[in-house]
Amino acid sequence: MRFKINRHLSLFCLLLPMLLLACARTEPPPQPPPPDVIARVTAAKSIFLSNAGVNDYFASEIPGGPNVAYNEFYAALQQWGYFQLADSPAHADLILQIRGTEQMPQLQRTGIALDQAVAVQHPPMIELAILDPSTLAVIDTLSIRASRGPNIPKGTAAFANSIDWLAYKLKLLVATPRRPPATLQASASRPAHPTLSQFIAPIPPQVLHARSVFVETTAPPNDHYFKAFTAALTTWGYYHLVSTPQSADIVFDFHDDDANGIYVTLHPPASKVILWTITDPHYGLYGYDGHYRVNALTRNLISTFKKLNHIPLTPAETTALR
Repeated sequence: MRFKINRHLSLFCLLLPMLLLACARTEPPPQPPPPDVIARVTAAKSIFLSNAGVNDYFASEIPGGPNVAYNEFYAALQQWGYFQLADSPAHADLILQIRGTEQMPQLQRTGIALDQAVAVQHPPMIELAILDPSTLAVIDTLSIRASRGPNIPKGTAAFANSIDWLAYKLKLLVATPRRPPATLQASASRPAHPTLSQFIAPIPPQVLHARSVFVETTAPPNDHYFKAFTAALTTWGYYHLVSTPQSADIVFDFHDDDANGIYVTLHPPASKVILWTITDPHYGLYGYDGHYRVNALTRNLISTFKKLNHIPLTPAETTALR
């Protein structure tokens, strides 16, 4: 018996290199980016980083809150130093739009009985779209898997490594760096960001200075959440709601869909480029339904807008956001 096992093991060891070689031949190497993409990214001197937010499933799994991808990638770009970081898309040669997404788990049948099913998880992804500022046409899209960890410290470190890889993939689109930063000379492929998770990136001035707002939605006309949101904005009184986009400082686009949850994107009146995204701070995880859920979610969205504008929250609002 020992002879047979050893012989089978020896045969497997002989076949393993050929199996690996065959697998390697079936997977083609990644294609290099097109020359026009490299030329466009290399020529750009300034970029605007668009915060397209995260969806519910991504935000519930990744530590750091809904702006974590924006904050950490902004820090990575700042440390790299290749681009000037513009505070407005109007002042940028390119727009980099970052978003964290994770698909809803899907039930997969494992047998005939109805209870024989398992939930198939999808990995969280970070997507970086490179957009033309004038047309918002997609020049290229970079996508990586967002790493997790078994606890918050390890999850934070794993996510920082994911941001490093995303920055590295962007660097591959640059033909000749203008100036290699001294901070990256030690490890050009995996730069270290010791304070990455603590960095808070600046909010675009157009978002902070907005007072007149036009509110639109992709939700159905009778959406209870949208009605409650516009009513709460009116009651709050911080923003002046106007009837046309042309008379607004900024546009609030309210979204309510099963795949991404409830969130509000902010964009200029004359453009659809996303400046900022406000996400439901509880990611849809409420312990009640009906009008109680509508009221709680609306209150938390308004509280998030208050935090965005550095307006102090009441103790009840602070507690509700936790």
